[in-house]
Amino acid sequence: MKTDFTLKSGILNISRHRAFSIIEMVITIAIIGILTLFTLMYYIGTIEDTKIAKTKIQLDQIKDACRRYYAETGFYPTKITTLYPKYLTVIPKTPWNTEFQINFGEVTEVSCLIPQSDNRKRKMSLTIDTIGFVPDNYYDIGQEAKAAFSFTKTAVTAASTGETQAFNIDFLIEFKSFITSKTLEHGADFKFQVSGAEIGGLISCEPGVAALRDLNGTEIQWSNLGVTEKTGFEYSSQKASDKIKLKLLNCKRTSGFIFQLYRPVDEGIPMYYGQRKVLLIGPDSAPPVTLTRSMGENTKRK
Repeated sequence: MKTDFTLKSGILNISRHRAFSIIEMVITIAIIGILTLFTLMYYIGTIEDTKIAKTKIQLDQIKDACRRYYAETGFYPTKITTLYPKYLTVIPKTPWNTEFQINFGEVTEVSCLIPQSDNRKRKMSLTIDTIGFVPDNYYDIGQEAKAAFSFTKTAVTAASTGETQAFNIDFLIEFKSFITSKTLEHGADFKFQVSGAEIGGLISCEPGVAALRDLNGTEIQWSNLGVTEKTGFEYSSQKASDKIKLKLLNCKRTSGFIFQLYRPVDEGIPMYYGQRKVLLIGPDSAPPVTLTRSMGENTKRK
Protein backbone atom coordinates (compact mmCIF):
# COMPACT_ATOMS: atom_id res chain seq x y z
CA MET A 1 0.00 0.00 0.00
CA LYS A 2 2.84 2.31 0.76
CA THR A 3 4.53 1.63 -2.56
CA ASP A 4 1.37 2.40 -4.50
CA PHE A 5 0.93 5.65 -2.66
CA THR A 6 4.43 6.72 -3.51
CA LEU A 7 3.92 5.83 -7.13
CA LYS A 8 0.68 7.70 -7.27
CA SER A 9 2.28 10.59 -5.50
CA GLY A 10 5.08 10.52 -8.04
CA ILE A 11 2.61 10.56 -10.89
CA LEU A 12 0.73 13.34 -9.18
CA ASN A 13 3.89 15.37 -8.70
CA ILE A 14 4.92 14.93 -12.33
CA SER A 15 1.50 16.11 -13.53
CA ARG A 16 1.67 19.18 -11.34
CA HIS A 17 5.16 19.99 -12.62
CA ARG A 18 4.02 19.84 -16.28
CA ALA A 19 1.00 22.09 -15.64
CA PHE A 20 3.17 24.78 -14.09
CA SER A 21 5.54 24.76 -17.10
CA ILE A 22 2.69 25.43 -19.55
CA ILE A 23 1.54 28.44 -17.55
CA GLU A 24 5.09 29.69 -17.51
CA MET A 25 5.33 29.39 -21.28
CA VAL A 26 2.07 31.27 -21.81
CA ILE A 27 3.21 34.11 -19.57
CA THR A 28 6.59 34.26 -21.32
CA ILE A 29 4.97 34.37 -24.76
CA ALA A 30 2.62 37.13 -23.59
CA ILE A 31 5.50 39.20 -22.26
CA ILE A 32 7.44 38.73 -25.49
CA GLY A 33 4.36 39.79 -27.47
CA ILE A 34 3.87 42.92 -25.39
CA LEU A 35 7.55 43.85 -25.70
CA THR A 36 7.39 43.25 -29.45
CA LEU A 37 4.31 45.46 -29.74
CA PHE A 38 5.94 48.29 -27.82
CA THR A 39 9.11 47.91 -29.89
CA LEU A 40 7.09 48.02 -33.11
CA MET A 41 5.14 51.08 -31.95
CA TYR A 42 8.38 52.81 -30.99
CA TYR A 43 9.91 51.91 -34.34
CA ILE A 44 6.89 53.24 -36.26
CA GLY A 45 6.89 56.40 -34.13
CA THR A 46 10.59 56.88 -34.78
CA ILE A 47 10.06 56.56 -38.52
CA GLU A 48 7.21 59.10 -38.35
CA ASP A 49 9.32 61.52 -36.30
CA THR A 50 12.15 61.15 -38.80
CA LYS A 51 9.79 61.96 -41.69
CA ILE A 52 8.43 65.01 -39.88
CA ALA A 53 11.95 66.22 -39.07
CA LYS A 54 12.96 65.80 -42.72
CA THR A 55 9.85 67.69 -43.87
CA LYS A 56 10.69 70.60 -41.56
CA ILE A 57 14.17 70.74 -43.06
CA GLN A 58 12.68 70.74 -46.57
CA LEU A 59 10.25 73.53 -45.66
CA ASP A 60 13.13 75.62 -44.35
CA GLN A 61 15.16 74.99 -47.52
CA ILE A 62 12.25 76.08 -49.72
CA LYS A 63 11.69 79.15 -47.53
CA ASP A 64 15.33 80.14 -47.95
CA ALA A 65 15.12 79.58 -51.73
CA CYS A 66 11.98 81.74 -51.94
CA ARG A 67 13.68 84.58 -50.10
CA ARG A 68 16.70 84.44 -52.39
CA TYR A 69 14.34 84.42 -55.37
CA TYR A 70 12.53 87.47 -53.93
CA ALA A 71 15.82 89.29 -53.36
CA GLU A 72 16.65 88.98 -57.06
CA THR A 73 13.23 89.44 -58.66
CA GLY A 74 11.21 91.55 -56.21
CA PHE A 75 8.40 88.99 -55.82
CA TYR A 76 7.93 85.41 -54.65
CA PRO A 77 7.53 82.45 -57.03
CA THR A 78 4.07 80.98 -57.53
CA LYS A 79 5.29 77.38 -57.83
CA ILE A 80 8.06 75.28 -56.32
CA THR A 81 9.19 74.28 -59.81
CA THR A 82 10.15 77.91 -60.51
CA LEU A 83 12.95 77.55 -57.96
CA TYR A 84 14.59 74.68 -59.89
CA PRO A 85 17.47 74.46 -60.72
CA LYS A 86 18.89 77.86 -59.72
CA TYR A 87 17.61 77.97 -56.15
CA LEU A 88 16.90 74.27 -55.50
CA THR A 89 19.02 71.41 -56.89
CA VAL A 90 15.97 69.10 -56.99
CA ILE A 91 12.21 69.59 -56.95
CA PRO A 92 11.43 68.34 -53.44
CA LYS A 93 8.62 66.06 -52.34
CA THR A 94 7.71 65.09 -48.81
CA PRO A 95 8.66 61.67 -47.40
CA TRP A 96 5.00 60.76 -48.01
CA ASN A 97 5.45 61.63 -51.70
CA THR A 98 3.13 64.66 -51.47
CA GLU A 99 3.76 68.03 -53.10
CA PHE A 100 4.97 71.26 -51.51
CA GLN A 101 3.01 74.43 -52.27
CA ILE A 102 3.50 78.18 -51.95
CA ASN A 103 0.40 79.93 -50.61
CA PHE A 104 -0.33 83.65 -50.73
CA GLY A 105 -2.75 85.80 -48.78
CA GLU A 106 -2.36 87.68 -45.52
CA VAL A 107 0.69 85.43 -44.97
CA THR A 108 3.06 84.04 -47.58
CA GLU A 109 3.90 80.46 -46.65
CA VAL A 110 5.26 77.19 -47.98
CA SER A 111 3.14 74.19 -46.98
CA CYS A 112 2.45 70.49 -47.53
CA LEU A 113 -0.07 67.86 -46.46
CA ILE A 114 0.87 64.92 -44.24
CA PRO A 115 -1.30 61.75 -44.26
CA GLN A 116 -2.77 60.71 -40.90
CA SER A 117 -3.74 57.27 -39.59
CA ASP A 118 -7.46 58.17 -39.77
CA ASN A 119 -7.22 58.82 -43.55
CA ARG A 120 -7.22 62.57 -43.00
CA LYS A 121 -4.36 64.94 -43.85
CA ARG A 122 -2.62 67.43 -41.61
CA LYS A 123 -1.13 70.65 -42.94
CA MET A 124 2.47 71.55 -42.18
CA SER A 125 3.55 75.07 -43.08
CA LEU A 126 6.32 77.57 -42.59
CA THR A 127 5.78 81.33 -42.88
CA ILE A 128 7.96 83.02 -45.48
CA ASP A 129 6.70 86.56 -45.07
CA THR A 130 3.79 88.49 -43.57
CA ILE A 131 2.36 90.73 -46.27
CA GLY A 132 0.26 92.99 -44.07
CA PHE A 133 -2.48 93.51 -46.66
CA VAL A 134 -5.51 92.80 -44.51
CA PRO A 135 -8.93 94.49 -44.21
CA ASP A 136 -9.23 97.10 -41.47
CA ASN A 137 -11.62 97.13 -38.56
CA TYR A 138 -14.18 99.78 -39.43
CA TYR A 139 -14.41 102.98 -37.41
CA ASP A 140 -17.66 104.95 -37.41
CA ILE A 141 -16.83 108.65 -37.59
CA GLY A 142 -20.48 109.47 -36.93
CA GLN A 143 -19.70 109.39 -33.22
CA GLU A 144 -17.23 112.25 -33.64
CA ALA A 145 -18.51 115.63 -32.49
CA LYS A 146 -16.55 117.57 -35.11
CA ALA A 147 -15.60 116.90 -38.68
CA ALA A 148 -13.61 113.71 -39.25
CA PHE A 149 -12.09 111.65 -42.04
CA SER A 150 -11.49 107.92 -42.21
CA PHE A 151 -9.72 105.63 -44.67
CA THR A 152 -10.45 101.92 -44.60
CA LYS A 153 -9.45 98.78 -46.53
CA THR A 154 -12.76 96.93 -46.57
CA ALA A 155 -11.64 93.92 -48.65
CA VAL A 156 -8.36 92.51 -49.97
CA THR A 157 -8.01 89.99 -52.80
CA ALA A 158 -5.03 88.67 -54.74
CA ALA A 159 -4.55 90.40 -58.09
CA SER A 160 -4.58 88.26 -61.24
CA THR A 161 -1.59 89.97 -62.79
CA GLY A 162 0.88 87.16 -62.16
CA GLU A 163 2.70 89.26 -59.57
CA THR A 164 2.43 87.27 -56.37
CA GLN A 165 2.84 90.32 -54.16
CA ALA A 166 0.07 92.37 -55.85
CA PHE A 167 -3.39 92.78 -54.33
CA ASN A 168 -6.65 94.50 -55.19
CA ILE A 169 -8.18 96.52 -52.39
CA ASP A 170 -11.71 97.83 -51.86
CA PHE A 171 -11.02 101.19 -50.27
CA LEU A 172 -13.48 103.41 -48.40
CA ILE A 173 -13.04 107.16 -47.92
CA GLU A 174 -15.58 108.54 -45.46
CA PHE A 175 -15.84 112.06 -44.17
CA LYS A 176 -18.22 114.45 -42.50
CA SER A 177 -17.86 118.17 -43.08
CA PHE A 178 -18.26 121.17 -40.83
CA ILE A 179 -18.08 123.69 -43.67
CA THR A 180 -19.15 123.73 -47.32
CA SER A 181 -17.05 126.60 -48.64
CA LYS A 182 -13.95 125.83 -50.72
CA THR A 183 -10.68 127.63 -51.07
CA LEU A 184 -10.40 129.78 -54.22
CA GLU A 185 -6.96 128.38 -55.09
CA HIS A 186 -8.12 124.82 -55.66
CA GLY A 187 -11.86 124.86 -56.04
CA ALA A 188 -11.98 121.42 -54.42
CA ASP A 189 -12.35 120.00 -50.95
CA PHE A 190 -9.53 117.48 -51.11
CA LYS A 191 -7.22 115.51 -53.35
CA PHE A 192 -6.72 111.75 -53.08
CA GLN A 193 -3.82 110.06 -54.84
CA VAL A 194 -2.34 106.54 -54.78
CA SER A 195 1.29 105.58 -55.35
CA GLY A 196 2.35 102.17 -56.62
CA ALA A 197 -1.25 101.27 -57.51
CA GLU A 198 -4.15 102.24 -59.79
CA ILE A 199 -7.69 103.42 -59.18
CA GLY A 200 -9.44 100.79 -61.23
CA GLY A 201 -13.09 101.49 -60.63
CA LEU A 202 -15.91 102.68 -58.42
CA ILE A 203 -17.71 100.16 -56.25
CA SER A 204 -20.44 102.52 -55.06
CA CYS A 205 -20.99 105.95 -53.63
CA GLU A 206 -23.65 107.80 -51.74
CA PRO A 207 -26.63 109.06 -53.81
CA GLY A 208 -26.27 112.61 -55.05
CA VAL A 209 -22.49 112.62 -54.86
CA ALA A 210 -20.82 115.52 -56.65
CA ALA A 211 -18.64 115.00 -59.71
CA LEU A 212 -15.05 113.86 -59.44
CA ARG A 213 -12.25 115.48 -61.39
CA ASP A 214 -8.90 113.91 -62.18
CA LEU A 215 -5.63 115.70 -61.52
CA ASN A 216 -5.82 117.36 -64.95
CA GLY A 217 -9.15 118.92 -64.07
CA THR A 218 -11.21 116.63 -66.32
CA GLU A 219 -14.47 115.44 -64.81
CA ILE A 220 -14.54 111.72 -64.06
CA GLN A 221 -17.79 109.92 -64.73
CA TRP A 222 -18.40 107.16 -62.20
CA SER A 223 -19.55 104.80 -64.93
CA ASN A 224 -16.30 105.30 -66.85
CA LEU A 225 -13.89 105.25 -63.94
CA GLY A 226 -11.37 102.53 -64.68
CA VAL A 227 -11.50 102.76 -68.48
CA THR A 228 -8.10 104.41 -68.32
CA GLU A 229 -5.56 104.13 -65.56
CA LYS A 230 -6.19 106.59 -62.75
CA THR A 231 -3.87 107.42 -59.91
CA GLY A 232 -5.77 110.25 -58.23
CA PHE A 233 -8.59 112.79 -58.26
CA GLU A 234 -9.80 115.99 -56.66
CA TYR A 235 -13.20 116.02 -55.05
CA SER A 236 -15.85 118.53 -54.04
CA SER A 237 -18.77 117.67 -51.83
CA GLN A 238 -22.01 119.55 -51.38
CA LYS A 239 -23.18 117.50 -48.42
CA ALA A 240 -22.36 117.37 -44.74
CA SER A 241 -21.06 113.82 -45.11
CA ASP A 242 -20.03 111.44 -47.88
CA LYS A 243 -18.68 107.97 -48.61
CA ILE A 244 -16.54 107.09 -51.61
CA LYS A 245 -15.76 103.44 -52.30
CA LEU A 246 -12.97 102.72 -54.77
CA LYS A 247 -11.30 99.66 -56.25
CA LEU A 248 -7.52 100.00 -56.00
CA LEU A 249 -5.64 97.65 -58.32
CA ASN A 250 -2.21 96.01 -58.12
CA CYS A 251 -1.29 97.32 -54.69
CA LYS A 252 2.14 96.22 -53.50
CA ARG A 253 4.03 96.39 -50.24
CA THR A 254 5.35 99.83 -51.16
CA SER A 255 1.96 101.20 -52.28
CA GLY A 256 0.44 104.06 -50.37
CA PHE A 257 -1.96 106.97 -50.57
CA ILE A 258 -1.67 110.73 -50.16
CA PHE A 259 -4.62 112.75 -48.90
CA GLN A 260 -4.58 116.55 -49.06
CA LEU A 261 -7.33 118.54 -47.38
CA TYR A 262 -7.89 121.87 -49.12
CA ARG A 263 -10.92 123.20 -47.29
CA PRO A 264 -10.41 125.63 -44.39
CA VAL A 265 -9.66 123.65 -41.29
CA ASP A 266 -10.28 124.09 -37.58
CA GLU A 267 -8.39 122.64 -34.67
CA GLY A 268 -9.22 119.11 -33.52
CA ILE A 269 -10.26 117.37 -36.77
CA PRO A 270 -9.17 113.70 -36.50
CA MET A 271 -8.27 111.36 -39.36
CA TYR A 272 -8.50 107.60 -38.96
CA TYR A 273 -6.89 104.72 -40.81
CA GLY A 274 -8.99 101.75 -39.83
CA GLN A 275 -9.65 102.26 -36.13
CA ARG A 276 -6.33 104.02 -35.58
CA LYS A 277 -6.23 107.78 -35.24
CA VAL A 278 -3.32 108.72 -37.50
CA LEU A 279 -3.64 112.51 -37.55
CA LEU A 280 -5.23 115.20 -35.43
CA ILE A 281 -5.23 118.65 -36.99
CA GLY A 282 -3.67 121.15 -34.60
CA PRO A 283 -4.26 124.86 -33.93
CA ASP A 284 -1.54 126.00 -36.34
CA SER A 285 -2.67 123.86 -39.28
CA ALA A 286 -3.26 125.55 -42.61
CA PRO A 287 -4.44 124.17 -45.97
CA PRO A 288 -3.43 121.91 -47.44
CA VAL A 289 -3.17 119.39 -44.62
CA THR A 290 -1.38 116.35 -46.00
CA LEU A 291 -1.73 112.76 -44.78
CA THR A 292 0.49 110.03 -46.23
CA ARG A 293 0.05 106.37 -45.26
CA SER A 294 1.31 102.97 -46.41
CA MET A 295 -1.38 100.80 -47.97
CA GLY A 296 0.15 97.68 -46.46
CA GLU A 297 -0.02 98.99 -42.91
CA ASN A 298 -1.93 96.65 -40.62
CA THR A 299 -4.50 98.75 -38.79
CA LYS A 300 -6.50 95.92 -37.22
CA ARG A 301 -7.02 95.88 -33.49
CA LYS A 302 -6.96 92.51 -31.73
